[in-house]
Amino acid sequence: MAVIKWTDSYSVGVTVLDEQHKTLVIMINSMHGAYDQGVMFDVIMKMFNYAAEHFELEESLLRKRSFSGLANQVREHKMFMRKASEFAGKDLSDIATHTKVVTFLSEWLVHHILHEDMQYREILALYEDYDTSQTPREQDTNGQVDTFTLKRRGGSFV
Repeated sequence: MAVIKWTDSYSVGVTVLDEQHKTLVIMINSMHGAYDQGVMFDVIMKMFNYAAEHFELEESLLRKRSFSGLANQVREHKMFMRKASEFAGKDLSDIATHTKVVTFLSEWLVHHILHEDMQYREILALYEDYDTSQTPREQDTNGQVDTFTLKRRGGSFV
């Protein structure tokens, strides 16, 4: 169970998503050697909440770009959330369980970034900035609340 070392090969070409991926890596890496049940539970719950926010943003951006692999992304995200919630109920102070949890999270994240997320790299990398702090919220053409403004080089898409 190795610590994940972030490299440029993990970059999906979108700064906000890369930063979120790096935060997830830091959270997973913080679990190495943390055999205290309370510490592990806290990290898993923080990661669970953070991953939910990340998945929401990622799926929204993919939906906005009509990414054909969106359904698979959603399926993968739900599976991760289900598994993470299962881990919260385990004895995380047990070394075997701890190792299983950290190994799963590490392997899942690396595989997901390199194999699933890289599929949208070319589509989303066309946009250099994603402003996720847009206020007030605007509505897209389907009446859905759109919390993101996509800025393309030389222009802006809402």
